[in-house]
This record gives sequence, C-alpha cells and structure tokens, in this order.
Amino acid sequence: MSGVAKRVSKLAHVSAGRRERFARSFQVFLLGVIIACGIEVAVDWHSTLGDIRVLRARVTQRGESYAAVLVHPLGGPVALGDVAEVGRLVDGVFDDRDVVFVRVVSPDQKTLYERIDPAYATWFEGARHQTFDAYYAHQLDRDTKGVMTDADGLRARMEGSRHRDIAQSYQDLLVSLHVASPDQTKLRGNAVVLFQDRLYTFDKKSHDDAVTYALGKIEGGGAIVVGFDMRETNAAIRAKYLKGAGMVLFFVMLILVQNVGSRREKLRLLDLESKYASAKESIRNALPAPIETSALRVAGAIAQSVGSVDGMLFDAWSSDDTVEIVLVDPEGDGVEAAAVALHVRATYRHRREDSIRATLVEELAALGSASRRIPGERPLGAVIVRVRGDGSIEGVRCGMSAPRVVHGTEVRALDERDLDEAAEGLTPPMRAISGALGAGELLVFASDGLGGASRRIDPNAVASFVARTRASATTRVDLASLASDATTWARGTSAETAQDDILVVLAERT
Repeated sequence: MSGVAKRVSKLAHVSAGRRERFARSFQVFLLGVIIACGIEVAVDWHSTLGDIRVLRARVTQRGESYAAVLVHPLGGPVALGDVAEVGRLVDGVFDDRDVVFVRVVSPDQKTLYERIDPAYATWFEGARHQTFDAYYAHQLDRDTKGVMTDADGLRARMEGSRHRDIAQSYQDLLVSLHVASPDQTKLRGNAVVLFQDRLYTFDKKSHDDAVTYALGKIEGGGAIVVGFDMRETNAAIRAKYLKGAGMVLFFVMLILVQNVGSRREKLRLLDLESKYASAKESIRNALPAPIETSALRVAGAIAQSVGSVDGMLFDAWSSDDTVEIVLVDPEGDGVEAAAVALHVRATYRHRREDSIRATLVEELAALGSASRRIPGERPLGAVIVRVRGDGSIEGVRCGMSAPRVVHGTEVRALDERDLDEAAEGLTPPMRAISGALGAGELLVFASDGLGGASRRIDPNAVASFVARTRASATTRVDLASLASDATTWARGTSAETAQDDILVVLAERT
C-alpha cells in the first residue's frame, strides 16, 4: 500500500472513530434530545400563544369598533349634557353579550352616564367583595383622563406596563425582537381609540384579566369606556393552554420514546459494527505475508465488504520446492462466518506445522470437518492448489472458482475434471485442477466467495486486468500491490460487490 493510501486509510479510521464516539456519547444524545424537545416546545407554544392572541384580538377589535362608532355621535349630547340621548346611543352595544359596562365622561372629567349589567355587577361584587366602580375607580379615572389629554402617552404606558400575562409578554418580546409588529389600532377616520388589557388587581401585585375595556375620545371633549366581561374568553384561553400543554407533553414524550428507541437501536448497530470491525481485523491479521522461494513468488490482497464481515480468507505455505495456496469461504456472512474461517485456517496451519502428509482431497475433507466442529457451523467453499518448482500444478476446488494462468497478456484456464461427492462440511461439486506454470507466468486466484464466476466478479476479467497491468510495468512488479490494485478494480466493476469480500492471490514462477 502506498504512503498516500496509508494516510487516507488512517484519516478514515480516525474519522470513523470520532463518529462512533459521538454516536455513543450520552452527552451528545442528551443534547440532541434537549434541542429536539426545545424546538417542539417552542413551536407548539408559539402556536398556542398565537391562538390566544387571536381570541383576545377579537374582543379588542369589537371594543375599538364600538368606541370608534360612538365618539362622533356622542359629541353633541355630551356637550349638552343630554343623558337620555347618550343612553339611547350607547344602548345598542349591550347587544354584545360580553359588553357589561359603559361609562361616558364629560369634558370636565365627570361621569355623565354609566351603565353596568346587573347580573354581572352581582357576580363581580360577590367575587371581589367590592363594587365594580370602587374596584376599578383609580384605573378608570386614570385612563379616561389619559385618552382625553395624552392618548399617545397613555398608549406608551399601557405597552410598557408590567401587569401582563405570559401571552402578552411573549407578544411584547416578539415586537422587541422585530419579528412581529405591535398591535396598532386600525380605524377609519380620525377617531382616537385605545384598548386597555393591562389592568391590575386591587393589591397591584398581579395582572387582572377579568375585565378589559376600550377607550375613545369623544369629539368635542369627553371620553367613553366600553368594558368587556372576559370570563368566556378566558375559559377559551384556558382550553388553549390545556390543549397546548397536552400537545407539548404528547410530542415531547413521542420525541423521547423515538430517540430512546433510536439510540438503543443505534447502540446495537454500533456494537454489531464493532464486532464486524473486530472480525474483519482478525481476518486481515490472519492473512499470510508474501512468500518468495527460489522458483516462486506468492502474495495476495483482500478487499473486505462494506457492511457485514464476509469471512473469506487465504493462506499459503512453502515447503521444499512447493508452495501450497488455499482459499476458504464459509457460506453466509457475519461474525460466525469469520469465526469458522479463522478456525479452518488455524486447522490448516496446524496440519502444515505438524508436517501431515495428505492428498489434496484429504486436506479439503479435513478443513470441511474442522468447519463443523465449531458453533455456527456452515458449509465451506474452498480451493487448494500446490505449485511445484518445476511449474506443475495440481489442485481441488469445491464451490469456488478455479485460478487462471496469465502468459504475457493472454489468459488461459487450467484443466478440470469432476471428482467424487464432496466430504461433509464442503460445498459441492468437487473438481480436480491440473496444469503447468511456465517460467515468467502468473497464476491468478480471483474470487468473491462461494459461487465464483457465477456470482459477481469474473475471474477471467480480473486475470486480464492483472495481465495488462503487469505487461505495462517497466520494473519488476510487486505482487502484493498488484493484487491490491486488482481487488480495487474488481470492486469497481459492479456495485453489487459492495457486500462481498474480494480476494486476489497471485503466484509467479520466476
């Protein structure tokens, strides 16, 4: 592997490690949940408070309209002190069931006319232990004087009042952040009309939402107050709050359940990926180093699957003037497949180290038997080939593709013949391989596992790539690098190979 490739691999490994740490971090998970829940709460409460603002806006619009309609016709009767005419003019506003109070003030700031709904007056006195007039005396006097003498100043004081609830405070915040426009009275003509919804309780400690009223400056002097009973509107507002709280609770719980479930699944997948990564590393560590004898050179490379571990590997052993090459691939994938492959490889190594002499059929039978002596047993695909110093080749394969011989830029197949039924643990059919490797020729094993050429990569195409690359080289080819390049090329021939290991082993007669 080149220096650049090693650096890229190292950077990819470091990046993957960081991603896994972030994915496993409980702090990162908690921060994500808090952000998701915070966004959900903000969106739901923004909607809820917007609905509440709409409910109140309906009352405000009615009050402003009533006051604006009356300020002009009341000018003459108020100037003349005609109480009867004033009463006739304002009588119609009581058709609105929420209107419970009307007061008309003369230019000298004295009450000229006042009417309060009797049923509401009785309820209010029972609830507040004071009459309506007495309870709001100061605030009514202040506001009627303000609308007559300094309407803009009164508006500013109302907007800056600390006596407001959550919905009003939120709206004021949006206005201060310039993401919402302030509520401005939009009336035709030159009527001076305000709406007072920033009242306070008798002890001046909290916001009073029981009553709101519209204020209008009467043409020629004086003022009118149209008061609204807010009980029905407040009941609708409480329902909005309960609905908003219910939605927030529901969606927050949904987010928590989804994120906890997702985290558990993610941790499970990360654990599985970690096991796969460990199994892949064990496979890579089990691959033999390049072999070079007086007559033969052998090296190989593996491109492992993107997701699950496939379990395919190879081994090579040199003895006297003979090199033996074996490729194995347990059926299926996963950690169990890797465990079977590693156990079979260990069995093969022990047999070689113990100098056990056997035919190739017996060797495969021994490997098949080994694959059945481990939990997770599964059928084994394998190919084993002996290449002697004189170039003669003999081999046996079951379930995997046969090697090809490269001579210059030409590729040729070896002779094959059917053998008896495969031993237990091996994938049929079993076929014998024979041929010869001339001086300078190359034996190419190319496989993506069980099925060989009937699956996704074509051994002839891989051998042709190796032949072209080797023929174009001006110096002696490094077999390990050539095998690695061949696996990369084979991977690029089809997207379907992403979930398979691709193994290329090269043996050159020097």
